[in-house]
Amino acid sequence: MPDGRIITVSSDSTVKVWRDGACERTIQAHTGIVYAVAVLPGGARFVSVSEDGTAKLWTLDGALERTFEVGSFVICVAALPDGVHFVVGLSAGEVRLYHVDGTLVHTFTGHTDLVCAVAVTPDGQHIISGSEDKLVKVWRVATKSLVSTCAGHTSEVRVVAAMPD
Repeated sequence: MPDGRIITVSSDSTVKVWRDGACERTIQAHTGIVYAVAVLPGGARFVSVSEDGTAKLWTLDGALERTFEVGSFVICVAALPDGVHFVVGLSAGEVRLYHVDGTLVHTFTGHTDLVCAVAVTPDGQHIISGSEDKLVKVWRVATKSLVSTCAGHTSEVRVVAAMPD
């Protein structure tokens, strides 16, 4: 983050905000394991996701802005560069795009198992998802459609990343 802060999550259901190696804040964030966190562009807010079936939007000072009741384990999260959208991967095999105002923008379906990883291209045009179904899928945000499926892994896909170009 621009001001040197780091945000971490843990299986103890907490989110911690750190600065210069010291814990600045501990947030009792969820009622289950917290799997991931994504900082929204601008650095003032972040989203945490958990096995408790929720995604939560927070300010850096620990104030909860909104809870998104997803209804399935939420495994991963990534922020879009517009600062008002984020995407989550679910145990139900779905990828969901949300607006920070609470609106579910779209549910991308096509994976047949838990979605372990999501990433967004730097231009915000595409979402990439990886799953325990051994597939990687690329989705176009504007048309809410599947662009391509990458098959070839022999085990679950745990992490995906978008190249800067």
